[in-house]
Amino acid sequence: AWQDSEIQQVGWFNEFNYYAKTGKFMASARLDYNTGKANEESKLFQQLYGDTKENQLNHSLSTGYSHYLSKNSQLSLWLGRAQRSGSLTERFMNLFVIGLDAYEILGNPHLKAETNNQMDLIYTYKREKVYFQVDGFYSYLQDYISGVINSSITPYSKMSPGVRQMKNVDKAFKTGIESTFNWQFAPKYKTELAMAYTYAEDLTTKNPLPEI
Repeated sequence: AWQDSEIQQVGWFNEFNYYAKTGKFMASARLDYNTGKANEESKLFQQLYGDTKENQLNHSLSTGYSHYLSKNSQLSLWLGRAQRSGSLTERFMNLFVIGLDAYEILGNPHLKAETNNQMDLIYTYKREKVYFQVDGFYSYLQDYISGVINSSITPYSKMSPGVRQMKNVDKAFKTGIESTFNWQFAPKYKTELAMAYTYAEDLTTKNPLPEI
């Protein structure tokens, strides 16, 4: 199922912080060199993809500013662009069920790096025993990595309804809101409540993404 596959990655990260009386500014950059290959390729992979070795150079940039509204609260705006290469499952899984349904996953070693362009607006309130945060975000995705049902490939198991092949979705978006509340109501006890909602859509087909 795993084809004795491997991924190696080396990266460089740098962050800059500037503090002022009214807020904090931060900028960061990351550069990654990612290489992956299958050492024991299946006949199906050889037929579909040929050479499975792939090298990718990914870069990520982000910047943000947090404005202090009061002693206990702040409002932050973050902008970022991040790239990631496919995981071991997404690139090299060979007809194996992994996920929420019985479809077998077929990886794709030639997946393009997924690019996420995201904006977050975050409100944070913090006191000695109380913490609250709410984050509204919008994400524009390029070459989003997702599974597409391919009826032309026969699944390995007769119990499986079909094969979900990993491919890049040209353009997609995600948007939503996340919120967390934490209260330490006694010296050794605290309670936490977290809520999140996300909607995601393939911008080409106008269909919701199959997985978030």
